[in-house]
Amino acid sequence: MHHMHNININISSRKGQEDLAKALQLGMAPFGSLSVSREAWAKVLGALGLPVFSYLAEAGRQGQEMGVAKAVQALAEEAVPEEGDIHLQRALAEEGPANDGATAGACFRTPGGVLVEVWVQESDKACHDQLAVAVRFNRDSHQASFEVLAGFASALGVKAVMHLIQEWMASAEGRAEIVERYGDGVL
Repeated sequence: MHHMHNININISSRKGQEDLAKALQLGMAPFGSLSVSREAWAKVLGALGLPVFSYLAEAGRQGQEMGVAKAVQALAEEAVPEEGDIHLQRALAEEGPANDGATAGACFRTPGGVLVEVWVQESDKACHDQLAVAVRFNRDSHQASFEVLAGFASALGVKAVMHLIQEWMASAEGRAEIVERYGDGVL
């Protein structure tokens, strides 16, 4: 029995705490159509009104001037479809999503049908916003979902995504994948 994988992650945007552009770059790397430079993500973050690290300040400023619609379009156009990739089209990118409590957002649909939404969520607990990322796979994608989690883990530290990794491991596909790779002694 297969079920769809959805990944939801919230990353604090308290200034200087997390490199959001790096997190998005590494987390989205498994998707050829969203595999872009850190600067491209920094422009989207700037357009959404989120802070970027100082080495990306220029890109963040450009994003603010471009606005969300142009920044996401530029990102989709920057991606170079991988050679031999069956999906040679670009990701569809638009301003959105209409999440409750989202002050600004963007969504991308990869040629393979994966929906990636990023938006600014006001945090109740503190006076800083959070970057929320939702990845919705339209098919059984335990391999891709694991790669996305691994990318976020390498950017943010394993602690930040531990609960997601545990959820993934607890899922039937996650267990099957682990057994297949490492034998059943690890579970």
